Amino acid sequence: MRKYINWTSVLILLISIILLAGFYARSELNKLDDSLPPVEEEDALESEFDGLNQTLPPILDAIAFCESSGRQFNEDGSVVTGKINPYDIGKWQINILYHGDRAKELGIDLYTEEGNREFALLLYNEQGTKPWSWSSSCWS
Repeated sequence: MRKYINWTSVLILLISIILLAGFYARSELNKLDDSLPPVEEEDALESEFDGLNQTLPPILDAIAFCESSGRQFNEDGSVVTGKINPYDIGKWQINILYHGDRAKELGIDLYTEEGNREFALLLYNEQGTKPWSWSSSCWS
């Protein structure tokens, strides 16, 4: 007697597991966001840009976590690069093809954590979260 696998049931089970994992990850990010002190919008967005002294908006912490697990460097000391696009570098996965020249003109080194942070703040002040829209399902 042969037993047949009900593939529809297996597919439904797999989709359920994936959805539950997504809901769990989102709830963990919400806990992280709730544990951070509130930042007034005026504090986060100053009219003059000074990325190193500017308060980091909590959303950028969440974005960094989703983009690079919050890491600028790998265990071997090399800069974290994008899994899909190797031109995305550092904690906030700044794309060097799009932003490398401008960063150099501003004297920002995207390969350092400070420089990556400074340029992420610059992008955030100019465009909000739009530069990280591909990972928005993780941090929004």
